[in-house]
Amino acid sequence: MYYQQLVSFLSERTFKANKDGIFLSSLDPPNVAVILLDMYPNMFTEYDVQDEEKFTINLEDLKKIMTKVCIKESNIMGNR
Repeated sequence: MYYQQLVSFLSERTFKANKDGIFLSSLDPPNVAVILLDMYPNMFTEYDVQDEEKFTINLEDLKKIMTKVCIKESNIMGNR
């Protein structure tokens, strides 16, 4: 999953969200690699952003949340 690789480069970053999607553009800490992440509205079940918003996420926390979501989702899918 993309978030696991992202966490290995970055700890906390600010994302930009607008009607076109959610975007991240950042340098890794030693300024060697540029990290670009584009998530478009069609990648979400629901997406509704009218004005540009910026939000900061601790990516280590996001990794923990996504791991729990993936485990829960696989349990739900396995119970069908």
